[in-house]
Amino acid sequence: MMSAPQAAAGANAFGQASIIRCQVCGDSAASPAYRFRQRLPWAAESTEQVVQGCGNCGFLFLSPRPDRAALAAYYTADTHGSGQVFRDESGGSRAGQNARMRAAFIAGMLPAGATVLDIGCGQGLVLEALRGHGMAVSGLELSPAAAETAAARGLDVVQGGLGTALGRRFDAVVMISVLEHLWDPGEGIAGALDYLAADGLLMVEVPNALVPTPSLTDWFSFEHLSHFSPATLARLLRRHGFRWAALGSSFREGGIRLGALRGADYPTRPGHWEAMEEIEARCPVPSLEYSSYPSRQAALVDGVTARVTGLLRGWRDEGRRIAVYGAGLHSLQLAELVPLQDWVDFFVDGDPRKQGTRFCGLTVEPPEALRSRGIGAVLLSTGAFVEEMANRVHGIAGEEVAVADCYDRL
Repeated sequence: MMSAPQAAAGANAFGQASIIRCQVCGDSAASPAYRFRQRLPWAAESTEQVVQGCGNCGFLFLSPRPDRAALAAYYTADTHGSGQVFRDESGGSRAGQNARMRAAFIAGMLPAGATVLDIGCGQGLVLEALRGHGMAVSGLELSPAAAETAAARGLDVVQGGLGTALGRRFDAVVMISVLEHLWDPGEGIAGALDYLAADGLLMVEVPNALVPTPSLTDWFSFEHLSHFSPATLARLLRRHGFRWAALGSSFREGGIRLGALRGADYPTRPGHWEAMEEIEARCPVPSLEYSSYPSRQAALVDGVTARVTGLLRGWRDEGRRIAVYGAGLHSLQLAELVPLQDWVDFFVDGDPRKQGTRFCGLTVEPPEALRSRGIGAVLLSTGAFVEEMANRVHGIAGEEVAVADCYDRL
């Protein structure tokens, strides 16, 4: 099996390193396709990030990028990498619905009682849903806090990354929102194979670079080092011996979800299977250089800046005390655009590790402080779950509290 091309790393004072060859096809004919500025959690100010486009296969990747050591520290110790600032895991919640949809896709391609390993399982929602389908589930999670939460649910979860010895192989290996975060996605696929039975199923879910969605944190965030289209993902998997893929719809607009198999013969298990070469041939590759994304992203940032500034000024003029819900990456970027300290009293976050610390010059409080501190307005600084967060705020502080989000989605 071919190994993915290695990076030429020359770390500078900010922990940056460069990729000189495409990690999908190995070609060196890459050129800048998109540039943006973003503040990294460990940096004092925003820096330019560059998305490169491979001239051979169309794969998009961040280079230069945070080096391996910086990323490892970020995902294991930094509270920015601890997940959502809010999570409702009740039966009807969006997070619960997403987990059940993913589990149904996976279980539909497996026999009853199959063993499943979820790499990057987070707090274990998909594992719980798979267990409901009769699967024997295990998880591997880099974040100690998330692994601890999953284990508290009674799940078999080991804290660690790819390469952690588990001593057995599984009928299926799951990688949801993992591959795009890895320094070398080829290493990720090779690492997954170490856990996968010879005839096992690999389920991968990644964002789709053909349909990037503007966001304050930028769809091409520093967290996402690789940006796949169906064609480039199929090409990477084919390099590692996978021959067949069953494509499924992702719960997120523009997501890619697929199951992959390595056998030469057409699969007999359930699902509509296509040869990897067929997916490569029929699916286009992204070309940001000619797309509308950069202008749409710039317009969104301008709109969010104007909206949030107007909201905060108006609430202050009404004499309301203001809190921002979310001490994470979204708020870190928002603080680069809007002087939050001029209007906001404190941040609120559901992560106990953040509570009692300082973030962007303000204290971070638990959600219950919305009531005890007499907050009259709350800005939801997040990319998801805004309706559930608004319900949480009103449940704590009352219906008279003004609630809005950065994108006017409520």
